[in-house]
Amino acid sequence: MTLGLLLASGCENREWTNLFDPDNSLDPNSWSPADLTIRQLSDNQLELVWENPDPRIERCVIHRQKNTGEWFIDYSFSASGENRWTDTVTLSNRYRYQVASQAGDSRSASVEREIIPIFPPPEGLAVESISETTVNLHWPAHPFQDFSGYRIDKAMNGGTFKTWASVSSETLGLLDNSLLEDSIYSYRLSAFTPRNDSPFGDTLSIRWEITRFETLWESFHSAVINRIAVSPDHRFVYEGDGDGILRKKEISDGSILWQVSHDKSISSLSVSPDGQLIAVGTDGWSSTSFEIWDPTGWQLSAMSHQGTVHQVAFSGDSQKAASCSEDKSIQIWDRSTQSLLRTLYSTDPVYDICFTPEGNHLLATGQNFSMALWDLNTGTSQHFTGHTGQVVAVASNREGTLYASGSMDWRIKGWNSRGTQLWSHDLSGSVTKLLFFPQGDTLLSAGEDKVLRCWDASSGEKIWEVSFGGMIKDITVDSSGERILLGTDDGHISFLDASSGQEIWQLETDPPLLAMGCTDQIDYMVCSFSDNTVQGFSGVFSWFSGLPTE
Repeated sequence: MTLGLLLASGCENREWTNLFDPDNSLDPNSWSPADLTIRQLSDNQLELVWENPDPRIERCVIHRQKNTGEWFIDYSFSASGENRWTDTVTLSNRYRYQVASQAGDSRSASVEREIIPIFPPPEGLAVESISETTVNLHWPAHPFQDFSGYRIDKAMNGGTFKTWASVSSETLGLLDNSLLEDSIYSYRLSAFTPRNDSPFGDTLSIRWEITRFETLWESFHSAVINRIAVSPDHRFVYEGDGDGILRKKEISDGSILWQVSHDKSISSLSVSPDGQLIAVGTDGWSSTSFEIWDPTGWQLSAMSHQGTVHQVAFSGDSQKAASCSEDKSIQIWDRSTQSLLRTLYSTDPVYDICFTPEGNHLLATGQNFSMALWDLNTGTSQHFTGHTGQVVAVASNREGTLYASGSMDWRIKGWNSRGTQLWSHDLSGSVTKLLFFPQGDTLLSAGEDKVLRCWDASSGEKIWEVSFGGMIKDITVDSSGERILLGTDDGHISFLDASSGQEIWQLETDPPLLAMGCTDQIDYMVCSFSDNTVQGFSGVFSWFSGLPTE
């Protein structure tokens, strides 16, 4: 509670008789009460406490002023020898007190304090998840010693707050066992007396969501797993390894459903949005391949490259697939004919590709330090220029109105769909990964400086950034845009709040992580490590009230 400033003043302009030494006058300030403080005991009780400068002081006299009214002189007196006194007050009024020592008919100078009594709200309401239907609400004791109890209000899914429970002042916790998993609950806490209700403390909202992960299964293979992709129905995981083996597994237990071999290591892997196609690219200096498979392990098409296939991708409607390669070409596969639609040629290796939402255009790293936008119907391209180093990462938002490019010149740039540069930022290392959120214009970037940055891609404003100890290998944003899962090459797996970048859960692994794949809701993830192992993880749900504000 905020107290007023301490003021010292004489009651009158006169010399007092020194009761302790009659031959000398006494400075009235020298025997004033010391260290006067005021504290609230309850919503209607104040206590004044002071130090008496000499045990021979008989008592203290108290004057009081309420708001701007007249001073009530000799409002009250302390008991003989006492250094405290209580007063009955009403909330939100301003009270000023002057306290002076008295001995015989003499009084010292007075000291002054003021206060506006308040009824502070209870603070620190917290939640402990017990089960899918039950939480334990708890809070620290209220600072007042004398009050009747606590009142808890509750609201569901943003509705109106209603009084849910009232408990005694000694009660500091309460179970709520009436929760439904698909709902959001909000609570607020107040204290009350027969006279007054305190304001409510901060609202606490909870929802049933993933707060950590636990290991489901582990498997070991003869080679490291380079790439991992998860089916959109959350049932299957596909792995591509250094021996060229493509596997399909049950995501729930890691059991192998089928596997096929290649003569080259698998360098890229993707599952179509409808889950009915798998695109594979292989690694090598020559005679590499871009392949399309169905979920049963049947190869539908195989096309040739002459260098490592850096990336494979599907259009949003699953009707086209694309590959990009070290051999400076892009191949477009058409589902309706199950054959190569066209090949696009660049003068530089192509490191990254991204379909625009309508599926008729493809963003790609381009020649002469540019980003290229290819028209897949005509085979022509528009080049977005401005970088001074090789572009290695590209991305488009879901609406196709904003693009982003990241380069080895340590710059990230934002563009509109007409090719106009909207913004540019210099960073502290090459930008190697770009990813838009599933909804809106929020963009993530990562690179050699080991920093994950979150941007407003329409304005170029940085929202937050988080530094890691290793380079970020894989990033996923969940379908709601509220959570981020990532893994770094030094073995750090991190589950983040997307609005702030704060870490909700983390796992340190040894040996280091190589690849990660997860469902769009991030309820399952599969990770591969440098010791040839693969682990499947399941998200563990609990009632979560959010992260504390830093």
